[in-house]
Amino acid sequence: MNASQDVQLIGTSDNTRHPNGLFTTSTGNGMAGNLTIETGALQIRDRAQVSVDSFGLGEAGNLMIIADSTP
Repeated sequence: MNASQDVQLIGTSDNTRHPNGLFTTSTGNGMAGNLTIETGALQIRDRAQVSVDSFGLGEAGNLMIIADSTP
């Protein structure tokens, strides 16, 4: 993800069971994939999440965050 200004990830779904956010996930043998966030400012709050996960034999992948500042 490349955003020239700000990225805000806030809260959960309506039933509060699932966080809002950015995710890559593998549940099998394959790699989940890489996640790169490049932005002027990154804000993650109120239970929102950013993650790369593996729940199987595959690898999780890499997370890279490039932000000029955090609010």
